[in-house]
Amino acid sequence: MPKKKKKTYAQQAVGLATMGMPAPVQGVLSSRWGATIAIIAVPILIGLGILSVNWVNGMPQFSFNRDRAVEVGREVETRAIKAAQLIEQQRQQQQQPSQWR
Repeated sequence: MPKKKKKTYAQQAVGLATMGMPAPVQGVLSSRWGATIAIIAVPILIGLGILSVNWVNGMPQFSFNRDRAVEVGREVETRAIKAAQLIEQQRQQQQQPSQWR
């Protein structure tokens, strides 16, 4: 019988945080990739105001703010469009022959 891989610290932390969640959710989040992504993504989502955590009787309860997620998505889209336009302008300027050469 093969040995089980040792759980990472991220997996252990996510396992504790997801104790009250359904088994399928726990399984995905406590996998190697799921735990790593959760450790990176959850603080970012909390910082952006998309995800909030409320502690009830020592158990975390997560709330997803859909309106804030849409708002952040629009902001990201606007910034991406502006960045693409700026890159295109710079590319066009580099392609034009210089008069001072």
